[in-house]
Amino acid sequence: MTQVAPPSTGGISLRQSLKMPFAVEQANATTLTLVIPLFLFLILMVCSGYRHPGPVLTGTALGFGSVAAGFALCPFNPFGGYLDVRRGGGRSPKPNELSVEERRVLASCYDPQNRRKAAAAVLGVCALALTLWRASLLFGLREFVGSKVAPIQLAAALAGLSLVLAGWVGLCALTYALRSSWKQVISKGPSWPIDREFPGPWRETISSFFTGRLPEFISSNVPH
Repeated sequence: MTQVAPPSTGGISLRQSLKMPFAVEQANATTLTLVIPLFLFLILMVCSGYRHPGPVLTGTALGFGSVAAGFALCPFNPFGGYLDVRRGGGRSPKPNELSVEERRVLASCYDPQNRRKAAAAVLGVCALALTLWRASLLFGLREFVGSKVAPIQLAAALAGLSLVLAGWVGLCALTYALRSSWKQVISKGPSWPIDREFPGPWRETISSFFTGRLPEFISSNVPH
């Protein structure tokens, strides 16, 4: 019987040539140092000197709170972007369509320790934004936007700005360990099971966040 040789990769293994997903690659310290000051400035412009806490707290809670809960309880799929969905005929690729290295990336994004860091980072930036608002009151800064719009409009503006800022901060924190140890993550360690849809059972997702431990179906799945 004639054996067919596998296609040549030019001497480069998949784990060496695997590139970071676009979202993971872009969520780095450089973009973070641009996004945080810009959006904190915009948030401060909206609520500076505004003495009614209701709309301010509502807007920031909706924005930062919903994103923090999302990162905590809804694991991020870096292979579910627009281009991935287009290539998949309108759907994200299934785990059995991903390589072992790519499924290790999924496991890293699911890791409850990384999700905890993301949620904590989002809440930390929320606290910073509220601190800046309080400081504007203490220093007697005038209102730039608050006196010109209805309270519900101010809350909506804060919620929108907070969503964008919180999303980027959370993504940077979630993928920090993945970016800083990329080669190590994709070359060894647990991977997402080939026979389970991502992100798996919701009960496991929630319980793993509070326990800080990977579910057994991931921790025991260590390919060689």
